[in-house]
Amino acid sequence: MKWNFYTIPNQLTLLRVIILPILWVLAFMQQNIAFLGLFVIAGLTDVLDGFIARRLRITSAFGAWFDSLADHLLSLSAVFWFWLFFPEFFSKNIFLIIIIFAYFLFDQVLGYIKHHQMVDYHLWSSKSAFVSLFAFFIHALIFGPHQSFFYVALAIIAVALTEEIFCSFLIKKMDPNTISLLTLINK
Repeated sequence: MKWNFYTIPNQLTLLRVIILPILWVLAFMQQNIAFLGLFVIAGLTDVLDGFIARRLRITSAFGAWFDSLADHLLSLSAVFWFWLFFPEFFSKNIFLIIIIFAYFLFDQVLGYIKHHQMVDYHLWSSKSAFVSLFAFFIHALIFGPHQSFFYVALAIIAVALTEEIFCSFLIKKMDPNTISLLTLINK
């Protein structure tokens, strides 16, 4: 896999990776407004990188891998940032957070065992999970965390992880262009 940071989509993904340590500093400093603004920018880079890559037809194995890596780093960081911003809500829901985190780790380990690489399917359910996590976090930063919104986001994440696990079982070779379990069943 050739590393190529010269395309616009990969530069957007690189920007998301560069933003991560700044977000960590802002979270530790409890700078909610600055954090929120930069977090929104990070989310927009995630939306734009894939859209531009497909639109300009400059998708690549490296770009798909790099995007997935950036997504995983952002999602995992968001869990810890949430703990920093909302420790009481986090503690109250620690059991559910641990379960979904363990399910995520199971998904990743299974994918690695089967395909010898990080799971990087670009499923619609995974995109929905990222959007729900992103929306929940933004809502929590502006209005405070809402229990029902939290349950909905966790349910969407659980569905996405389940679909990824089934894909890992069914796919012989990792294909980041897999967009749905249904596309595998119809083949």
